Amino acid sequence: MELLIQGQMENFVKKLAADGSLNEEQMAAAMVKVKEQVAELDVPAAPKRTRTSKVVEPEDRCMARVWAGGKGDQCKSHKHDGDYCKRCSKLAAVTEEPVQYSEEGKHVGLFWGRIDTDKPVFNNGFIAVVWPDDASKAIVATALKEGKTYHKFSGEMKKKGRKSSGVKKPRKSKKSAKKSISASVPRSKNAYMYFLGEKRGEVRAALLAESEDGKVPVSEVAKKVGAMWKALDDVTKAPYTELAAAAKAERDAKIAELTEAASKVEEEESVVSESTESVESTESAEEAALLMGLSKSDESVEDDAASIISEMTEVSTEDAEEEEEVEEHELADGTTVLKGGDGSLYDPESFDVIGKWNSDDNTLIKA
Repeated sequence: MELLIQGQMENFVKKLAADGSLNEEQMAAAMVKVKEQVAELDVPAAPKRTRTSKVVEPEDRCMARVWAGGKGDQCKSHKHDGDYCKRCSKLAAVTEEPVQYSEEGKHVGLFWGRIDTDKPVFNNGFIAVVWPDDASKAIVATALKEGKTYHKFSGEMKKKGRKSSGVKKPRKSKKSAKKSISASVPRSKNAYMYFLGEKRGEVRAALLAESEDGKVPVSEVAKKVGAMWKALDDVTKAPYTELAAAAKAERDAKIAELTEAASKVEEEESVVSESTESVESTESAEEAALLMGLSKSDESVEDDAASIISEMTEVSTEDAEEEEEVEEHELADGTTVLKGGDGSLYDPESFDVIGKWNSDDNTLIKA
């Protein structure tokens, strides 16, 4: 609180100096007086808040199954309407039949099924899901021996080098590929995050001095620095805004570089596709490339860009780089991070963006 008051008083003195009401000597004297007055303040420490995670009893939990890193756990949300929570009710209203896809290959309805049924594996005779547990792997192994193949939209078919049983996957448009590339490059820090990184040390030290048990939650540091940031004028924010602009420019240059490489790969793939329609489906992608006269070095140079197009999930355009509040959040594995309002997760020490929050199972989707 003392730091917030001091910041507001110093800003007031700066405004008086900017208006011509104070000269440089008077401004310096006023700044000294501000520090003296703040030092004499006796502001009581804010009461500590404790957070308790609400645990839903098993019998009251939603009956939908979620991926949960391949474990196929039960949804942790409370039943809202019938057997499902609000989110899963909307999915079940589309279809309760598991592992269903749209024409574009997106998951449809209650994709992972109900928790009181077996884990779904097949879609119309094709292997759609390969769960990491031994029982499911055995089912898949037996199916492959019997001659069954992977579904064209399954995760296995998306892996590099696997054929699609003669069915070509719809090619992404250049527009959607550009969005995917943008999503693959980690967001740059905004001005507030640079300010937070610079001030956290002194704010933490001040809070530790007030703490009775010698502990200060990361969230309290972020909250106090956030209040300081809101009290700053545009002139004081300028250095941090410039840092954010430079970081964003660097990110935009990286996106442009990957987009250009991806466009080149798409052109090459189009030529290869047209010229290898008569090649048997069992031939590898490398053999097809050799038939077209492509060198191994050409493929390796553009490999990263091609992987980005083929394996990334299409997302909406990036949110604007606005100032955002962050709060301390504990993931399912016990890791403590800072979570932004848009779901971005930050390292609590460096304040770098480390990925996105997966709300289904409270895990980190790495950037």
